[in-house]
Amino acid sequence: MPYITQQQRLKFNKHIKALAKEIEFTGDCNYVITSLIHHFIVKNKVCYDTFNSAIGILECAKQELYRGIIGPYEKMKKDSNGGLTIIR
Repeated sequence: MPYITQQQRLKFNKHIKALAKEIEFTGDCNYVITSLIHHFIVKNKVCYDTFNSAIGILECAKQELYRGIIGPYEKMKKDSNGGLTIIR
């Protein structure tokens, strides 16, 4: 994830918070993410390089979600419930 400066985040955070309040369902979130990517593509030129960048954005966002939130949650659950036991 590109960790943008606190100053850069300020211009987005109020919009993100307002939008997040409106998202109620999985489909809502999917629509918003897809729309942002579509706007990115149109703004940057419809071509393979832009498509490649868009896929990279989505993949890196997925990895950041796993690294920053899901991984630590899974570790907490593994620590509290025990890890995988191989049955022989």
